[in-house]
Amino acid sequence: MKTLPPSLLRHALSLILLLAGATGLCTALTGCTDTVEDLYSREVKAYFYFSPVTAAFPLEAAVTSPGMWTTVEAVSERTYRFVSNDGRNSAQATSNPQNGSYSQPFECVMGFIVGTPSVPDLQMNFVPMAFDLACPTCFHGTPSKNHRLRFTGAGKEQVNCSFCGETFDLTQNGAGDQGNRLLRYPLTYSGATNAVFVRN
Repeated sequence: MKTLPPSLLRHALSLILLLAGATGLCTALTGCTDTVEDLYSREVKAYFYFSPVTAAFPLEAAVTSPGMWTTVEAVSERTYRFVSNDGRNSAQATSNPQNGSYSQPFECVMGFIVGTPSVPDLQMNFVPMAFDLACPTCFHGTPSKNHRLRFTGAGKEQVNCSFCGETFDLTQNGAGDQGNRLLRYPLTYSGATNAVFVRN
C-alpha cells in the first residue's frame, strides 16, 4: 500500500480542518441550518390580507423600505389600524375583500408587526417579515398571558415587553435577549397586485 508524503498529508488535514471550521462558523453566525419550518410558527393560526397596500401608508412603507415597521391591529371586519415604528405615521384603512375561496377572518394572538429589516439577508435582499404582536415569552409562560410588544431602541427595530422585560431584535429574525424568539409567520407582498398576505 502506497503512503502519501508527510507534506501532502499535512496539507490534506489542513483543508479538512478549514472546511469543518468554516461549516461550524457559518452555522454559529448565520443559522445556516435553519429550514423554512424552523423560521415560521405553526402553533398559532395566522391570517391577514390587505389590499390596496397604498391605502395604508405605514404598511406600504413597512413592506417597501428597509428599517420601517408597522403594527397591524384589527378594528372591525377588514378594517385595520396601522402605526409605524417611528411613531410619526398612523392610519386606519379598510381592505378590499380577497378574491377566491381563501378569504377568512384576521387571525393571530394579538396583531402583527410587519416590516423590512435594515439588515439584508445572506443573499443581500431586504425581505419583508411578519411577527405576532404578542410577547412569546409571556404567551409560552405558565399560565399563558398575552402582553403587547412596543417598539423600542434607537432605530426602533426592537420591540420590548413591559411585563417580562424581554427585548426582541427585528433585524435578527426576532431573537430575544433572554433566548426566546418572536412568533414569525410567512408574508407575501406583491407590488403588482398591491397586496400583503400573511398566512401559515
